[in-house]
Amino acid sequence: MVTRSGRTVTIDDKYAIKPGKGCKRVDATKVRCTTKTTPMLITVQLGTKNDRFVNKTAIRSWVRGQSGNDTLYGGPSEDFLDGGLNNDTLIGGAGDDGLAGWSGDDLLYGGSGRDWLDGKTGNDRLYGGTYGDRLQGGPGNDLIDGGSGNDFLAGENEDRGLAGPFPVGSDVFRGGAGRDTVTYESHQHGVTVDLDGQSGDDGEPGEHDTVGADVENIYGSMNDDTLIGNAAANEIWGTYGADTIRGGAGNDSLNGNFGLDKLYGEAGDDALDAIEPGTAAQHQQADQVDGGDNATSNGDLCKISAVDVVTTCERVEKL
Repeated sequence: MVTRSGRTVTIDDKYAIKPGKGCKRVDATKVRCTTKTTPMLITVQLGTKNDRFVNKTAIRSWVRGQSGNDTLYGGPSEDFLDGGLNNDTLIGGAGDDGLAGWSGDDLLYGGSGRDWLDGKTGNDRLYGGTYGDRLQGGPGNDLIDGGSGNDFLAGENEDRGLAGPFPVGSDVFRGGAGRDTVTYESHQHGVTVDLDGQSGDDGEPGEHDTVGADVENIYGSMNDDTLIGNAAANEIWGTYGADTIRGGAGNDSLNGNFGLDKLYGEAGDDALDAIEPGTAAQHQQADQVDGGDNATSNGDLCKISAVDVVTTCERVEKL
């Protein structure tokens, strides 16, 4: 446990503590550190046991676990909690926190604040809490729950890119309240993603992800995707590949981006954008754009290039 009184920070443990620079040993398990100015950051390197760290101060903390099943609690300010090896529990608390599980089957709670959670390897459970959080499961069968707020949900760590030619785990994405986005941008194989909440029908072939009906937005993969919205107002991006995108009910925004795409607005007043980035002369692929049924007389808005094919669209903007 870490507490603070003025410029003095006290670290109290069940086991022996090695005092660092500027710190003095009170007894075998307690250390006091006094700074010349108000302390701004606490850095703690835990040992190889099953450790428990609790930040009872309003000071930012940087805590690294090692081997052992650790439990780390952040304080009301910004904390970075690193579980290290084995099965850890990380609880950010208030403030904008960063939580990294690393190896093992970890449990991560963001709490209040705009948090970044990364389960890394293992079968992890990630819960974002309030406000808009960014949650990445990493390899393994993960449960990713954004909680309230506008959250960004990813099964694989996007910085890694593709983890080999096969799916890396069956993930569950729950959006909760707010407008939430699930992304498959790191996948180089095509995916099928629908927002119906049905178990195990999303992701690459054989991946068996589950994207909840409380997720509103989708980013597709680097290849040919089938992306399907629901009754909410969805935003769906096809990125690369020859994508088929269906908005479903609701007033949706569908973006084909690169590739030979098919965009279907279906029910609702939708905005369909089939224009690829680049100049008009570069738009040589004929996308298919269908606005579908409408809720008002204004109807659908379709943005197209000269070669695209449009049906059932009340308003057309041509590049």
